[in-house]
Amino acid sequence: MGRKTLEDISQLTGISKTVISRVLSGKAAEYRISKATVERVLRVCEEEQYRPNYLAQLLRGQASKTIGLILPRLDYEFFGKLSSTIIAEAHRHGYTVITMLSLDDPQQEAEAIDTLISRQVEGIIISPSSPSSELLREVSQELPLVQIDRYFEDEGLSYVSTNNYEGARTAVKYLADMGHKNVLCLQAELDVMPIKERVRGVLDAAREYGINLSVSDDLTEEKSFAATMEALNSPQPPTAIFSLSLHCLSGAVLAINKKGMFIRDDISLITFDESRLMDYTRTTITRVVQPVEKMCTAAFQVLSQSITGKKPCQERMLIEPVFLERTSVKRLL
Repeated sequence: MGRKTLEDISQLTGISKTVISRVLSGKAAEYRISKATVERVLRVCEEEQYRPNYLAQLLRGQASKTIGLILPRLDYEFFGKLSSTIIAEAHRHGYTVITMLSLDDPQQEAEAIDTLISRQVEGIIISPSSPSSELLREVSQELPLVQIDRYFEDEGLSYVSTNNYEGARTAVKYLADMGHKNVLCLQAELDVMPIKERVRGVLDAAREYGINLSVSDDLTEEKSFAATMEALNSPQPPTAIFSLSLHCLSGAVLAINKKGMFIRDDISLITFDESRLMDYTRTTITRVVQPVEKMCTAAFQVLSQSITGKKPCQERMLIEPVFLERTSVKRLL
């Protein structure tokens, strides 16, 4: 039989998950939960071997000094760096981090949250994958929660992210200043706030600077390859490509190579996000870099201050990205 979940305990006791969470987080008195209810919850949890470590610590009155981290995936370099930076920052302050992946699946995200609660984390940092903020709002009422990178703007939910809008505007203005008037924008497939804000920034800047913009959206790496090939084979091909994510960049580079073209000499290229390999190629890639270290430090600080009761978890923070000019954009003027 698999490990019991919060839903299982709720069904066995006939008590709501919210009440059970309050009992197990030591908040029964605060919410005036009856002694009989508390005893029933603890008894069933012990019988079903549900979060035994938490129950032991609850009886001793000790904090876990553990936080949860939920990310969409780790095979993207950005999220890998995000994870390692948060873990290092937490360790510096005496916290252990339990890292879980949602794989961009709302159901797996919900299960990850349930697992972290069952392991008595004191707070959660999450880059959400769900299209709805409902679960996060529910969780944030029970323990500190900070969104990082991806976020919902719901009242009461904290977030720390990049100013993706200004980063995209800066990149498009740079292309305009370099004389580019025909630009292909490659948009990632995910319908999440960072991508939405990058697209909004691109569209606003294109209108402002008189750029003929073609946007290919809902793109995977394979679709980015196809969209780039189609654009390069068109009667009026773009002079520059702006990729809004690294997997879109990969597709574009594959298409450029397939055509026998050279970055900068034949087609200018700029991207959002970075890889450490971008400065090791013959033509280095101009990019908008997210301030990962600042984001992680800020997110952990917001979370830890809420855990210790110094400050409520109600921060909304957009940190300015860094624009790195390299050699991949040709001046046409």
